[in-house]
Amino acid sequence: MNSDEEIFCKYSEEIFSKSIEQPKPKKSKTYLAFVLAAVIVIAALSAAGINCVFSINNAKSINYANSHSHSLIYIEAVEPTCETTGNIAYWQCSECEKYFSDSKGKNQINEVNVILRHTFGDWQELKQATCAQEGELVRYCSVSDTHYEIKIIPRLSHQLTITQTGCIYTEMCQLCNNIIKYGGHTYENGKCVKCGKSEGFIAPLDEYTLGQLFSDNELVFNPTHNYWSTHEGVDFTASAGSIVKCIEDGIVKDITTDAYYGTKLTIEHSNGFTSVYQLICYSSLNIGDTVARGDTVGKVSDEALGEIADGPHLHLELYKDGVCVNPLDYILNVE
Repeated sequence: MNSDEEIFCKYSEEIFSKSIEQPKPKKSKTYLAFVLAAVIVIAALSAAGINCVFSINNAKSINYANSHSHSLIYIEAVEPTCETTGNIAYWQCSECEKYFSDSKGKNQINEVNVILRHTFGDWQELKQATCAQEGELVRYCSVSDTHYEIKIIPRLSHQLTITQTGCIYTEMCQLCNNIIKYGGHTYENGKCVKCGKSEGFIAPLDEYTLGQLFSDNELVFNPTHNYWSTHEGVDFTASAGSIVKCIEDGIVKDITTDAYYGTKLTIEHSNGFTSVYQLICYSSLNIGDTVARGDTVGKVSDEALGEIADGPHLHLELYKDGVCVNPLDYILNVE
């Protein structure tokens, strides 16, 4: 080793030994102040409910799990109904629009709406089903009685009672008291092919005089009401209490009583005929009764107000297939 190499080695060893003995640099006061400030910030953020990660080694790297401080608005609870959605009481952030159950924004919730469904009670009968009409059931919502459901009950079948007297055949429903089917005489050449009875109606009274006649479409004066009108029947004038007879075999279709018409009796006959007896009294018949030609149907009344100015009389109307016709065109031997 020459002298130059020895000098270099000594110099290197000196430098190396000095570098080993040299103490580590101390942290500056500025750095320590920054660390202290960071600790204070972390404590403040934690108190506010914001999680953060702070790296001392990299002072610029601060991560917040929540990127902002929530601005919470309180939403009051709304009661739900069967038709409108309600909600629970909650807080909502005006920026991120998240929902919270507390005022500090710590407990996040995902659903705030409350929905109710109709809760219906038992079915109740609203309208009874008969053979003439459908029935109805109703049930109401227990939340709001303005909400309800209707169920239709089908019409009932007729409960028929069949009667036959001679040529008169009837099927009458015991539920609705309506005549469902009617059959009477079958006439050929003026006589019934079944019983031989002569065709035609008899007079409704044994003793009578004809009063106001059938006017068709012509107006006649009505002294009871003091006005002009059509007269859709024939008046058979007789003393009060005179026996009124059925003009032809048939079945009682309707019977009513009031102060104006007295007893009003409707009898259905064969071949599309229907007779109506007004201003009578003391009828013992009921709907569905079978009556024969000449049977008593009532008595002449002197109390019914309908045509009282004309005195006691029977007002008789006759219909053919629902159209009003002149009774005298069909009654035999009218005097």
